[in-house]
Amino acid sequence: MNEQLTTMDQDDEQYDVNNEDLAHLAGVFDGGGSITANIGKDDNYAVGYRFIPLISISRPKDDLAMLGKIDAFCDEYGVQYHTRETDSSTVISVTSPDSIMRLTDELLPWIVSLHDSAILMRDKVLPLLEETDVQSRETFYELVGYADELRKRSRHGPPSKYTQSYFADEWNISTETP
Repeated sequence: MNEQLTTMDQDDEQYDVNNEDLAHLAGVFDGGGSITANIGKDDNYAVGYRFIPLISISRPKDDLAMLGKIDAFCDEYGVQYHTRETDSSTVISVTSPDSIMRLTDELLPWIVSLHDSAILMRDKVLPLLEETDVQSRETFYELVGYADELRKRSRHGPPSKYTQSYFADEWNISTETP
């Protein structure tokens, strides 16, 4: 269930999503969004690490109209998200593979600067997560390679400790090509 954006309660306005809104949302996403993955140590996973795909967008807290459009889009297309407030902005994050697929499927025709990242997430990362439980080091290593590529294209966030070269060293994986 979506966590309602607190800004929606202030106006009680309802927003309908149409193609013009999808193009507008995609433009806002291009300007302030990020497509990446979070990787961290977690003993609850077979390989000892977790891989979480992530799409996020940050908007000023006072941008009530856009926050309302984002909320309406997520409700209409079944995109589950969570929000985090900072001093000046609201950060909307989508981590569910199903929700990321719905978001990218709907906005992809209008995404420009994040287009290649959206394609990589939709066509490589999400299917690999769906096909497996990421039980093997080989599959996890492949996913980390995609995360490395997404991070290279991203404008947001610090460099990650958990890269493909980190896991090559950690698990003694040969990176030489024949």
